[in-house]
Amino acid sequence: MGLITRAVPAADLDATVAELVGKVVRGGPAALAAAKRLVFDVPTMTRAEAFAWTQPMSAALFSSPEGQEGIAAFRERRDATWIPRD
Repeated sequence: MGLITRAVPAADLDATVAELVGKVVRGGPAALAAAKRLVFDVPTMTRAEAFAWTQPMSAALFSSPEGQEGIAAFRERRDATWIPRD
């Protein structure tokens, strides 16, 4: 699944986890929620089911205000400003 990206000495584990979590939480809230669903649901699907399930989700995320802000922030090389979800 690619969840393990590197190995670190035990003494560096907490700092490394904090660094990675810091990067993850900078993402858009809806995108993070979708990623969590993907991690849990996609492994139970066939490849065709996974593509059929993820395609509309990806399209909706990219076309949403959150997605547009993420794209704009990336293009403008700035941090995105996320609007809190209800």
